[in-house]
Amino acid sequence: MKRIIVSALVAVSAAVGFAEWDTSKEGQIAYQRDGKDVWRFHNTGAINKPFFDPLCVVGGPSLTWARPADHVWHYGLWFSWKYINGLNYWEEKGGKAEGVILQNALEKTETMLDGSITIGREFVYDREPLKEKKASLVEERTITISAPAEDGSYYMDWKMVFTALVDVKLDRTPIPGEQGGQSWGGYAGLSMRFADGMKDVETVATGIGRVTRNKDNRLDTTAAAMEQSGIIDGKPYGVAILAHPDNPRAPGDWYALEGGNFNFFNAAFLLKEPYTLPKGETLTLCYRVHIHPGRWGVDELQARAESYAAQPLKIEMRINEAIEQ
Repeated sequence: MKRIIVSALVAVSAAVGFAEWDTSKEGQIAYQRDGKDVWRFHNTGAINKPFFDPLCVVGGPSLTWARPADHVWHYGLWFSWKYINGLNYWEEKGGKAEGVILQNALEKTETMLDGSITIGREFVYDREPLKEKKASLVEERTITISAPAEDGSYYMDWKMVFTALVDVKLDRTPIPGEQGGQSWGGYAGLSMRFADGMKDVETVATGIGRVTRNKDNRLDTTAAAMEQSGIIDGKPYGVAILAHPDNPRAPGDWYALEGGNFNFFNAAFLLKEPYTLPKGETLTLCYRVHIHPGRWGVDELQARAESYAAQPLKIEMRINEAIEQ
């Protein structure tokens, strides 16, 4: 049987100049400045959703909050489908979701002396108990993180290629107007849960400007990019997610919560309707995540989205190696 696995390579540079890499904790890698995390990537067996927390502008506070008491399945910056063929991969009861994400093989991480990095992983979407062998999807994920700029900002390019092992239906909680629709329905995919201390939050989208709540009390919209920004420790910071125009359903749909109980936003690929992926076919999703000081207005967000859109996608995954097993 042919399977695509990740090549066993971990090339971690020594701390030279300003690049400091911390791999002292199993299943984690962090980029640091002066011994303090700028970002930390978690990929442990105990938690089956890989995630980033903390996520900071260089020298700044964390902008993320992983596993808050109100939603312990929120993981800072992370990716999760909601339902795959009816199984819930999002919420967790007793520390586990119905569907589980398994790392299928070894990992590949390439760090650079300037502080940039490429992280490659392959995952299989399965179910509990695993002995039932109900795997539905295999995902090849590459996250390339830039070296920080002078202002402490940087970006992450996420490339995710999903291949259906069976006929797959990706779904979410229905939205108003659908049978069983809920005012809070529609979310699934790449998500950001902001730090508890963020105040004066604003949500901005390209072509729209400030996003406000609709009649269903949601901040959902269609745009090429969305940002949330706010004040932490007296200073403004923001996170923007840009959707590549080659994604299906471009320019992209977005779901956000602002103020109230917490601040959250999501590249809601399934917002308007489910997505069906026949057996053997693939779905590719690409996003750029900017972490930066200050607030971006709609003009800055638009310029960043256009710059990202102008870059052709390189769908060839750097972690692919077809071997016989």
